[in-house]
Order: sequence, then C-alpha cells, then structure tokens
Amino acid sequence: MLATVIDVVVPVYLCVAGGYLWARIERPINLSFVSAFVYVVGAPPLVYAAIKRVPDGSVPLGPLIEATVLALVLGGLAAVLVSLVAGRHLGTSGRGLALPFAGAMGLAVLRNGFGDPGLAQGVVYFAVATIAAATLGRAAAQGRWSASSLFGSPIGWALAAALVLAALPGAPPKFVLNTTNLLGGLVVPVMLIAAGVALGRIGGSALLRALAFGIARIAVGFAVGVVVADVLGLEHLSRAAVILETATPVAFLWPSYTKDGWAEFGASLAVGLVALPLLVLYVMP
Repeated sequence: MLATVIDVVVPVYLCVAGGYLWARIERPINLSFVSAFVYVVGAPPLVYAAIKRVPDGSVPLGPLIEATVLALVLGGLAAVLVSLVAGRHLGTSGRGLALPFAGAMGLAVLRNGFGDPGLAQGVVYFAVATIAAATLGRAAAQGRWSASSLFGSPIGWALAAALVLAALPGAPPKFVLNTTNLLGGLVVPVMLIAAGVALGRIGGSALLRALAFGIARIAVGFAVGVVVADVLGLEHLSRAAVILETATPVAFLWPSYTKDGWAEFGASLAVGLVALPLLVLYVMP
C-alpha cells in the first residue's frame, strides 16, 4: 500500500515543486493566461477523450452530475455558515470556500491510482463543477449577476459541449480521439505546475494568515464529499472521484476571476498536499 501511495502522489508533488521552483527563480509566467488557455483549449478535449476512452455506458453520468450539484450546494451552505460565524459576511475567502473542487490534484490521483476508468469519472465532476465556476462563480467574483457575467465565459460553453458530445454513443474517429488525447494531456500537469508557481509567489506571512482558510477548505470539502457519496450510495470509483474532487484546494479559476485570494489558494494547496497521502489511503480499495 505504501508503494501504491508513493506511485500516486509523488508525480503530483514533483509537478507542483517544478512550478514552485520556477517562481522562486523569478522566471516569468502569466497565470491568468495559463488558466484561461488550459480551461478553454485543454479541458474540453480532456473531458471528451477521458470518457470516450472507456466503454460506452461505463461512466454513470447521471449519479455523478447529481453528486456534483449536491456537493456544490452543500459547499455553498457551509461557506455561508462559516462566513457568518467568522463575521466576514461571505467575503472573497468565504465565497472561495464554496467551490469544492480544484480538478488537477484530484484528476491526477484518479488517473495514477485508478487508470482511465477513474479519470473518466473524475472529469464528469470536474466538468460540471467548472461550468458552475465559470457561470455562477464568475458572476459572484465580479459582483454582477447580469447575463454577460453568467454566460460570457467560453469555458462553460466549451465544457458543456464536450460533456454532451462525450455522452453520445459510439466510438469517434481515431484522429478525433488522438487529437483530444493530445490536447487534453496538457491540462493536469500544466495546472499543477501553475499551482506551484502561485504557491511560490506567496509570502510565508500571507500563507500563515490564510492557514485557517486552507484547513477549513480541505476539511469542509472532505466532509461534503463523504456525505454526498454516502447519501447517494456511490460505490468504488464514483465515491473516490467525488471525495477526491471535493477534498482538494479552492478552484484555480477563483483567484483568476477575483484578482485576489491567491493566499487562500496557496494555503489550501499546501494543506491539500500534506493531506493527499491520507486521502489516497482513504479512497483506495
């Protein structure tokens, strides 16, 4: 079991460490551009290819979509409660707490630990949660609930289209699967490296101030994932996918939209990296 955990988590650590070192030697990188590029160009092909690589009907789309929506609702309620108790009235940090997914870390563990079947289930959660972040989350970050704020991002449209196309029965042409595999393959490593860069740019004092948020983010996410999995009776891969995707750092899109909250992102990332081996042990069969 120890060897399995090492095989699953070490690639995550190495990717994040690469980004951290890049930031510490002060090499240039535009995180907002990287985030937008990965989500628009890489994420839809990843969702499509991951689902199409497994047999038709082997991914329970309905239960996974239901689980994602329930997790988002419970995460939002938890964020409201924590913010009111803390007296912050759902400020930037509180709203960030309501986004129970990051994607890259959970997807990396699912791919390394469960192979293509695990990744296929994880990308369903990732797609639905990212659509919510690109619509409701984007509007909340901007403080405007207009149609342009809700539906102006191409990320939500592209991922919705990818999810619908992936749900259609039948095998795609080989060149389509090869192309989407190629583009989708950049998402997880690039997002982990970008997360490491963000962590490397945050000062130690800022991380310490945001540590309580980081602990709350992982604890609330884990609790939400377990509750959702139990309530819906999810088993094996679906349960692992939901728990891993909820018990991960705040979404990378969130600080990109708000233009702040990077300290909270870094703190939740640091706590998530520490907790990752325990999460793997919890969800592995």
